[in-house]
Amino acid sequence: MPYSDYIRIIRNTFGKVAIMSISAPKGDLIRIMNGYFVQYPTQTSIRISDERHIEDNIGRFINHSCSPTLKVDEFQPYLWASKDILSSMPLTINYLKNEKFISAPFVCNDCGQWVPREGGCDYYK
Repeated sequence: MPYSDYIRIIRNTFGKVAIMSISAPKGDLIRIMNGYFVQYPTQTSIRISDERHIEDNIGRFINHSCSPTLKVDEFQPYLWASKDILSSMPLTINYLKNEKFISAPFVCNDCGQWVPREGGCDYYK
C-alpha cells in the first residue's frame, strides 16, 4: 500500500520539500503519482517514460539527490523506496538517472557539482 498519506510538504533551506512522516523500508511503493501528463519536461514534472512526464502535486516537491531515497518506475507513475527511508527524510530522485533533459541547471546539494553534467556522481560510489 502506498505511503501517500504519510508524505508532508515542509519548508527548509532549499524551499518546499516532500518528506516522510513515518519510516518505510527499501523496496516499498511510496507513491502512485496522480496528476496530468505532459509531453515535455518542466521544472516540476517527473519523467516516467521517453514521451511522458507527469505533473503531480507531491512530485513537484521531490528534489534531486545523487543518493536518492526514491526510484521512479520505468513504466508506471510509481515511486519506490530505493533505500530505507526514515521519518523526516526528504524524498528525492536522481535527476541524472531519471531525466533526459534538465530544464534549469543547478548545483547538487549533496556533491556540489553542476546538474546537468556528463556522467554520474563519484561522491557516492
